[in-house]
Amino acid sequence: MSLPSSSFDENLFHNAMASKECQKAHWPEHKITCKTVVEHNKQLLWQTGIPRAYTELTHWMEFYATPIKNCLVAALNLPQYPHQERNSILSISIKHKGEPNLPLEKRYHIQSIDRLNRDDTEMGSALLAKKILDNPAFLQTARFGKVEMGNDYYGTAAFIVIAMFASGAQSMVNKSFSIDKTVARAKVMDGAWWLPLRDIMENGKKMKFCCGKIEGGGCCCGGWVHDKGVKKGDQWRP
Repeated sequence: MSLPSSSFDENLFHNAMASKECQKAHWPEHKITCKTVVEHNKQLLWQTGIPRAYTELTHWMEFYATPIKNCLVAALNLPQYPHQERNSILSISIKHKGEPNLPLEKRYHIQSIDRLNRDDTEMGSALLAKKILDNPAFLQTARFGKVEMGNDYYGTAAFIVIAMFASGAQSMVNKSFSIDKTVARAKVMDGAWWLPLRDIMENGKKMKFCCGKIEGGGCCCGGWVHDKGVKKGDQWRP
């Protein structure tokens, strides 16, 4: 019997990660979402035997949210390809190791890290990119970003994490974030932009988002995103 996959959108991700105080203050909005998260956990428990697997996945994404954003900005290369965030998303495929006693950040193997584009010749990639970028939830997030950032707003970028399990089940979670004009015009790293993220995830590292404004030696992102003249560090290396 084939097992149905589990899917999830960015609004669910946000609410799953909300604090208890936030959930209490906005209970009418959270109530439906919380029930949905419970259902996803039940479904994955039946499929995989892993308790709260869905919540675990969202927490894993939260742990790596900053380097994922850095990687996506580098992948978009906005100085060379203005507003590429309107056409491309970052896709990360991972597989659960089946070892629940490992630290949360080390429970998944990294299968692949790809940039998917609307105009990809591979139909599946193009459809997934379009599905996320044209989703009403994504468009609403973009509107919120414009209001929140005002004149500093540049665009909204999206990424998706596809988690696979030994049983054959899978769960997909997507999220978006706003990009300001400073980040959009920053110089990005040369070469394979996905390698730092793979290294970070395989070694369970945590990282700050690099604003490109740090002066002097080194930086917080290992050279992913920088204004010209800022010295690149190599904190991401083994």
